[in-house]
This record gives sequence, structure tokens and C-alpha cells, in this order.
Amino acid sequence: MHIIANILWIVGVLYALAWGVHIRHKAKTERGTEKIFEVHALLLAVSVILIPILSLSPFHLLWMLPASFLLGLMSLIFPFNLLWPLASFYGSLWYVGIKPRETKQEQSEITLLKDSEWSIIDSEPCRVIDFISWGLVKDGNISTLSKATPYASVHLECKKMPGQKITGFITHKMDFIHLWAAFKERTVRQNEEVIIFWSKKHYKLKLLNFLPGFWPKLWVMICQKGAFELMTDPNYKPELKGEARYMAKKPIVEWKPEIMG
Repeated sequence: MHIIANILWIVGVLYALAWGVHIRHKAKTERGTEKIFEVHALLLAVSVILIPILSLSPFHLLWMLPASFLLGLMSLIFPFNLLWPLASFYGSLWYVGIKPRETKQEQSEITLLKDSEWSIIDSEPCRVIDFISWGLVKDGNISTLSKATPYASVHLECKKMPGQKITGFITHKMDFIHLWAAFKERTVRQNEEVIIFWSKKHYKLKLLNFLPGFWPKLWVMICQKGAFELMTDPNYKPELKGEARYMAKKPIVEWKPEIMG
């Protein structure tokens, strides 16, 4: 049993180190950092360090490691977001040697969680750079680790906010199911891209515009690559006009809530 415990602790240490390498790689290649991942990395490190310091059984890692992932997700909300400064410091240790231009530390980071935050891009087309799911969809049913955390996050590119790192969190079931359908079920091919519209202004029943945000708000579409530029820049590919331009930016397939017009 002692040997198994030691092996478990070594596996925990390797996993914590691997996660540190992951956030470094993410910062270097995606030119940005992710607070949730930094919190997860910090808690993993703390977990494996506490085992020998407090003379705890390594078997505690069987609940500590999953808990670190869950707390990372919950760090979006108070009081768990108080971990962000410490997590950022820990993350900075892994970012040593990465040039500032690679981490884009001067780049503004925008987080969209509440409707009041998402409303900044209401009705604006946004290209989805990355879709990170924290749940699963099977037969129309969603499985998640916790009801207190979002279903997923998306990294977005929006013409309205150029050069800014935008992370949106998906909290409505139908919005998550539609994104899941695009990325996991239908999948996105090499010559395609996913574009979303977030809006509270296009419900068929106009009264819904003034009610609290219980309704889905994402229109998800898969388009040909370059559709985003065609939607946001009238000077992009001026040779494409009329019906040809319309067809080039028309969705190949789309998922739109029935209550939206």
C-alpha cells in the first residue's frame, strides 16, 4: 500500500508539472493567459506540496486533484476569484523566458459572463477562435461537474474590439448545445469557421427583450473561411459583389433558437 501511495504522489507531481507546461505553452502559442487554467495549475501545485509538508496520505490526491479543477471553474465567481492574484503570480513563474510580445501582457482582456457584459457585442458577428467545453451533451442531455459553473467558454474575435483577448462564458443550456453541435457533432472543417451572434434584440416576441435573461441568446453558424471578414469589412474582396458576396458569407449550417427571428 505504501508503494501505491508513493506512486500516486509521483503521478500527482507529474500532472501538476504537466499542467504548468500547458499554461506556458498556451501563453506562448495563443498569445494570452487564462485565469481559470492558472488557478487550476496553482491548486494542483499546492495539493502535491501539502502532502509531504503536512504528512498527509497521498490518497488525499484522489479528491484534491478533481477539487482543484472544480475550484478553477468556480473562480469565475466571488469569493473564489480572490485566488486570481496568487494564481497569476504562480503562472508568471511558468512564463519566465517568454517575451512580453508573446504573452501580449499589454493586450486588454475582456471577460463576458453576465448579460450586461455580453451586451457590449450585442448583434455583432464574432469569430470563435476556440471552444472549451466543461460539460458533455448526449442525447440532448447535458452532464456537468457542477451547476455553479458555466458549461463552456469561447475565445472570440470581434471587429468592434480589435486586438483584444475576449473570453465568453456559456451559461445557457441551449447555447451550449448549439455550440456543442457545431464543434463536436458536425465538426468544423479546415476551410470553415464558426461565427456567432449574441443578441437580446431579435426575439420574435418583443416582450422578451425586456424580461430577465432566461432565454438563449446565441445564433451559431458554420461558414466558409473568410465569411467573418466579408461580414465586417465592406472593402474585403471588393471583386465579390451581389449574389456572389452573399453566398460567400452565407452559413453552411446554422443553429438558431426558435424564439429568435
